[in-house]
Amino acid sequence: MEPLEPQFRVLIVDDDRDLALNLQDILESRGYSASVAATAAEGLEAARRQVFDLAVVDVRLPDMPGTALIEKLILLCPGLESILITGFVSLETAIAAIRQKHIVAYEVKPVDLDRLIAVLEQVARKKRLERELLDVRERERGRIGRELHDGLGQHLTGIALHAQVLCGALKDKKLAEADHAFRIAHMINEAIQEAGRLARGLAPVVLEQRGLKAALEELTSGIETASGVPCRLEWSPDVRDPGQDAAIHVYRLVQEAVNNAAKHAAAKAVRVQVAGDGEGTMIRISDDGVGLPEKASEKGGMGLNIMRYRAGVIGASLELMPNENGGTVVCVRCRRWM
Repeated sequence: MEPLEPQFRVLIVDDDRDLALNLQDILESRGYSASVAATAAEGLEAARRQVFDLAVVDVRLPDMPGTALIEKLILLCPGLESILITGFVSLETAIAAIRQKHIVAYEVKPVDLDRLIAVLEQVARKKRLERELLDVRERERGRIGRELHDGLGQHLTGIALHAQVLCGALKDKKLAEADHAFRIAHMINEAIQEAGRLARGLAPVVLEQRGLKAALEELTSGIETASGVPCRLEWSPDVRDPGQDAAIHVYRLVQEAVNNAAKHAAAKAVRVQVAGDGEGTMIRISDDGVGLPEKASEKGGMGLNIMRYRAGVIGASLELMPNENGGTVVCVRCRRWM
């Protein structure tokens, strides 16, 4: 059997205790981390303590329908997928399951455990592949960033030096073309600065050398310089820098949110806050721009979906909401870092 990813986490919510514990034993023997809850309330409490990759949910729970619980779990566990199980089959239940895109399978009791495990393994492989693709994307961004800095940046610097020499020679001869040469040298220097800005966005060297706080300081300062929109970072003294694996995802989350605010939201000011919230760390990016389009947080484009997935990778939840004074708030809550 193919070894499963050790961090793959499963939540089982079923008031049939024997079934739930039996499934938990099987999953843990195969390398999963499995938690059991008998009610929707217990399931939600478990999801507040840690982020799950997949939920196995009984459609009829004592305190809430399983389909309703899944909707609530998704808010706490971005990227969660679910398997719905039931002791009976009705047309209404089947339709409700089909309509929920996060439900990957529908099993009828008595549950065929072999088939259920096969579905779980399929989801685990899919999640692992998604993480690998994200890692490949990050490595490629880093490679392009380094080539911009070390290749194009150095080449432009050489051209700028030649342009400055030419400008000086023409000026010494009091030729009118000296002004043109000066403008060319100035434009090349602007291109060097732009290439550097792009390289830092693609491959934040400061993140590796000095940590997340320094990288976010550089990011917010760069956004303010490039866009003219005041962008302020507030980092609470009680928050330490996370490890590199989490730091790159947090950096990309903030980068996407801040860029959206500065470029598309017509914001006059952007604020990035990093602070402990008692259970972990909260990153709050707020602006005073035009705000979210109706149902934007529910539908989401590619950028928002990638943000949600990045949040899930580091065990965080991501929420978009209107700012009380106008604009948008992006809130990322990390339960594994403070």
